[in-house]
Amino acid sequence: MNLFDFSHHPKSTLAKGCPWESIASAAPPNVKWCEESLCSWIAEPALTWSNLAYIVAGLIMIQLSRKLPKNSLIQWFGPAAILVGIGSGFYHASINFYSQLVDFFVMDVFCVLLILAGLRRLHLRYFKIAPVWILIASAIIVVLTVVMDQLHLPIQLIILAMILVITGFEIAIAIQDHGSFFPSSRSPYFFVSLLCFVAGITASTLDVTRMACNPENHVLQGHAVWHLMSALGLLFSFFHFRQHSHRI
Repeated sequence: MNLFDFSHHPKSTLAKGCPWESIASAAPPNVKWCEESLCSWIAEPALTWSNLAYIVAGLIMIQLSRKLPKNSLIQWFGPAAILVGIGSGFYHASINFYSQLVDFFVMDVFCVLLILAGLRRLHLRYFKIAPVWILIASAIIVVLTVVMDQLHLPIQLIILAMILVITGFEIAIAIQDHGSFFPSSRSPYFFVSLLCFVAGITASTLDVTRMACNPENHVLQGHAVWHLMSALGLLFSFFHFRQHSHRI
């Protein structure tokens, strides 16, 4: 018996006897992206391998963080990006709800990091918390994700909501520091990051609505473009926050 109700989820398309078929059939994820699921340990190749972009971005962040203060939140950006790549890759290889929750957890970790960085830049210094609390906060958001899913609400809205919160903090910081509604034009990284996420969300939307969809293409898919563009967006977020490392 399933612990959760998955009747509102798309049915698994994996054939009986395929790797992951038993768990994918019992607990399918809440969305089926365009790419055809293969009878393989890597069920969605394009959506799996495109997650290497997060790992590459994370390695770049780690390398560029070496000279920054050891107690800065920025030191965690690189490892968090690598976790996003591993978690999302695992989800798209196995396509089931439980691995989808792993994917959401690692995305939550990075989003919580960006939110905390914004709070610190707003001079809320008591937000200097231990990394373990970032993991606990992310786990709580995963519980909220499960609750939303059982209420038949689109859980992807949680990530979108956190992106909006992060953007709101940047606007508040811009007003605080420069008296302007927008971040300083001398710091374009935030805008580039935001454009990357908008481009990725657009590609992902075209994918899931089947407006741009070729299921047999196992090299590039719309949701794979989301992986590539959001990894680039995280990297530009890192560049943006690195300019303010003395405050976070």
